Amino acid sequence: MSLNDLDWWRKECHDPFFFCTVILSTAWGDKFHDFGPLQRDMLDFLNPKLTPGNKKCMSVDRHSYKTTVLLGFYLWLFVWHLVKKEPLQMAYNTATGPNAENFSQDFRHALE
Repeated sequence: MSLNDLDWWRKECHDPFFFCTVILSTAWGDKFHDFGPLQRDMLDFLNPKLTPGNKKCMSVDRHSYKTTVLLGFYLWLFVWHLVKKEPLQMAYNTATGPNAENFSQDFRHALE
């Protein structure tokens, strides 16, 4: 394996946990850090290849990085849909309007 081996990177990036812990944590170390087994379980649950379904509800304890996990998952999904040149529709629901606005701003900031 070489850092210049694009095929290796593409293969590894099919895993949203790898994408969040390696790719996103390199770009945004202040946000994507300290991911462990719980965050892997959340990403596996959200991954449509591992857990089929169009609608999912995830309820997890406070301070479990669930918003960061969702942000990472949405970025992973967005990137792969760009690679495949497929359309993507996403919906995010939260308890409050300010939380939804913060999430949208984080998503837009990550794409800039």
